[in-house]
Amino acid sequence: MSELETAKKRIALLERELAQYRDRSSCDSRRVGVPCKQFPKGTLSLDGQGIILEDNQTGLTVPAIRKEMAEIIRRTKSEFLSNISHEIRTPLNGVMGMLQLLQATALNEEQREYAQRALAPCQRLTQLLCDILDLSRGETGTLSISSKPFNLTEAMQQLIELFSLNSSQLGVELRYHVDPTIPQWVLGDALRLQQVLNNLLGNAFKFTTSGRVTIEAYPLSTSCPEQYRVLFSVSDTGIGIPDDKLELLFEPFSHACEDYTRTHQGAGLGLPICERLVTLMGGNIAVSSTVDEGTTVHFCINFGLPEPFPLKPQAMQNQKRPSMQPLSILLAEDDRINSMATRIQLENLGHNVTTAYDGQAALDALRKDNFSVVLMDVQMPVMDGVKTTMAIRNSAAGEDKMDIPIIAMTAYTMPHDKIQFLTAGMDGYITKPLNINDLYNILDKTIENKVNTINRSKETMQESCLEITA
Repeated sequence: MSELETAKKRIALLERELAQYRDRSSCDSRRVGVPCKQFPKGTLSLDGQGIILEDNQTGLTVPAIRKEMAEIIRRTKSEFLSNISHEIRTPLNGVMGMLQLLQATALNEEQREYAQRALAPCQRLTQLLCDILDLSRGETGTLSISSKPFNLTEAMQQLIELFSLNSSQLGVELRYHVDPTIPQWVLGDALRLQQVLNNLLGNAFKFTTSGRVTIEAYPLSTSCPEQYRVLFSVSDTGIGIPDDKLELLFEPFSHACEDYTRTHQGAGLGLPICERLVTLMGGNIAVSSTVDEGTTVHFCINFGLPEPFPLKPQAMQNQKRPSMQPLSILLAEDDRINSMATRIQLENLGHNVTTAYDGQAALDALRKDNFSVVLMDVQMPVMDGVKTTMAIRNSAAGEDKMDIPIIAMTAYTMPHDKIQFLTAGMDGYITKPLNINDLYNILDKTIENKVNTINRSKETMQESCLEITA
């Protein structure tokens, strides 16, 4: 019997015993300290507030038991979602990888369109997985927001470029305006802001067949001099929402149309997640709509104002990393299709790739040959990716291999997963399904950071040696 089933059975038996105790005590106020069957060390008593259960050994009370059960349910749900996400992402990564490889071959226009259309539902499924995990994090209070300097203008422009294709394909005009007085650089979470706007723009295009979709941003006054408040609006000329359905918009898995004739796809998670994210970023969100005329979603966010940069923003934008040199990559991945897709994509970029299908095989390969970087799956037979990484860091593949860059390439996406992998000694982290551009960027960034770290360590050692000599 699972931990959750045991807890449910225990609480059910306890509540039945409490009900019997309440019935018997209704005519006998002297029933104090009656032994409790479910807790041999505990006693039941009756006071003005109701029944009290006290465990004489642990001090456990009825509210504490219910809290314990709620924690077990929360933990079980989190583990279930994590496992489901992993089991879906792994085959999905294979499908998307093979489709991306297909796109890189010589296709005619018809074939290229089929491949592109096949990728679209894969990307929608990936977004659904992310939404479900974000919803769970919001319910448990683990949904996090970062605060880093980012270029707000650039973040908005990226979204415009992303949805320009939707605009041209649907014949719906995309309008864009950012008030010029808004600072170009702000402190906040660029990815979460883009997630909110991406959801809202996606909905706007989904429900608009003609006319326009407009995204705007204007400054708002604030009493805090260290904050900058911005009002964002996404409006459309689509079908609109009836007044009696507006209150359902922020309920998870709810739709304005609930019957089998619903013509628009979606799980009903976008707006509930947007509401949680906006709240975490210090703002609020509201919707106004008129049937057959359109819908407008307003939300405001508090940003911080960053310290002056040593380089001007434009100069920072113009800086580009040099193109990556060919790498010798050890790919540890037990899924044959995922391994094949990733290997060929990397080889198409000019890299040399050696594959291993379990952690022990990866260790053996690393002992024999030199590699620039290891791409490490986490769930593998014989030896998993975490144990393999720890073994490498403990010189199991040789002292000269202890500092090799290792990137987790995994379908485990919960926040505690990333912490665990980095704590084990991995240098980077990328989630499945993989996007080849994201993989290229994480390779470039991780190797650059590793080289800088090693160089700083050498400089520190040299300085220490000079001090000792002096």
